[in-house]
Amino acid sequence: MPDNIKNDRYFAEGFRELDESLAETTSMLAEALPLDAALRSLVPWQEGKPFPEKIPSGAEREGAQLLSICFELLNIVEERVAWKFRSARRTSHGADAIKGLWPSVIKRLSEAGLTEQEVITTLKKVQVEPVLTAHPTEAKRPSVRVRHKAIYEELRSYESAKNDPHYGRRVADSLRAELQTLWYTGEIFVQRPAVQEELRNALPYLSETFPEVVIRLDRSLELAWQDAGWNIENLRKENAYPKLRFSNWIGGDRDGHPFVTPEVTKSTLAELHENAVCMHQRHLIKVADKLTLAPPFTKVPSRLKEAIQTYIKELGDAGSRIAHRYRVEPWQTFIRLLVERFEQGKYETSAEYLSDLNLAHESLCEAKASMTAHEWIFPLIRLAEIFGLHLASLDVRNNSEAHDAAAAQLFAKVGIPDGENFPTWTEEKRRQFLVAELSNPRPFLTRYEEAGDDADNILAYFRLLATHLRKRGPDCLGQLIISMTRSVSDILLVQLLCREAGLAKL
Repeated sequence: MPDNIKNDRYFAEGFRELDESLAETTSMLAEALPLDAALRSLVPWQEGKPFPEKIPSGAEREGAQLLSICFELLNIVEERVAWKFRSARRTSHGADAIKGLWPSVIKRLSEAGLTEQEVITTLKKVQVEPVLTAHPTEAKRPSVRVRHKAIYEELRSYESAKNDPHYGRRVADSLRAELQTLWYTGEIFVQRPAVQEELRNALPYLSETFPEVVIRLDRSLELAWQDAGWNIENLRKENAYPKLRFSNWIGGDRDGHPFVTPEVTKSTLAELHENAVCMHQRHLIKVADKLTLAPPFTKVPSRLKEAIQTYIKELGDAGSRIAHRYRVEPWQTFIRLLVERFEQGKYETSAEYLSDLNLAHESLCEAKASMTAHEWIFPLIRLAEIFGLHLASLDVRNNSEAHDAAAAQLFAKVGIPDGENFPTWTEEKRRQFLVAELSNPRPFLTRYEEAGDDADNILAYFRLLATHLRKRGPDCLGQLIISMTRSVSDILLVQLLCREAGLAKL
């Protein structure tokens, strides 16, 4: 991007736009809320008014809530203004004027002398793994996030309606109603959220926001590729799109969190799976509406016909209803059968689902509808590759002292000399014992033997992970993290506990 784009005039216009939008939005807030004069004076960024210095006595709760909403509006308005100015830069100076996005990155790589094949080779090695963690300060209720998003959308509509006074008034009323609803919703949890509530707070990002962003970024990469004069078919043929994987600590982080029990983790894994299924179904339904291709205008490959007949039989009455309703549109029929396969729990692994999507993609290409295949089916393939049937891999964490306590009970139970004092053994003694034990595949206990609360809890947890791993495959679990690791024996001990639970051999 040329250095002279972000000049004094650019910043002056940006801050002027921010001030005007903020004053207008907070004015609507003041109109929408049941505030007395003292509280109304707290609303900041009003033209000609100084910033409030203190909250009126006796109105601390309402005043704090009001200022919290005002600062959230500041964030929303800043985001809208930044988006408008980025759009203006793209219009005036090209898509590569925005640093950090694909057009700018690919242009810089091309100008640096890298060839198309060199970039493809490098992109195929890129792996990015964002991790979601719960945090004590992340206290906003999910309903409040929905309200914030609605306010953002109303602001966007209001900006678009400024040339239509009648419609603009209508949108302004809707924005005021959203602000009033937010006031009465209450921003924070009255009590500390449970693990399940923390997870539900994160799920909309994983199942709604991130999938849409993945699709948008892939399309941005393709456009940037073409702008560089490179062959888009080479990118597609080698599937050189960056590898993404999402991970999650919520429901798997046991370090100092006694509420993350085996039952909570089991529920977490189930919710992640259910939300992955719903996400795939939602995107399949959108695509199905697009696939109205029908003979005799296109030739239907025989293997697609065979797959349709197989799934009609497999799905019973539901399959027959789908086949009858969409009988003249084979690709729409097939995609809707995939939706029903999810509904009936027919997919055990993401590989099965990917196989069906690849069939849809390849059959469209055989029918000379490759543009249709890439526009509608390829994004589904990417979502299946990235989110699978697990949505996000669950990272598991616990403290080395918890493992020591479990080991002491386990070793005492099976008669290991001085086993109850395992945490106090020297490092050399611990290591020699663990290395010797790991050379023997047999477990200490039978499946239902008990060794004590600490040992039973750890082993039940690892057995749960082993069961889920066998059912859903390796992508469902991420890292096994040992916090407060002091020495090699801390790692060897976890390997031994995994062996005991049947997790190590998976």
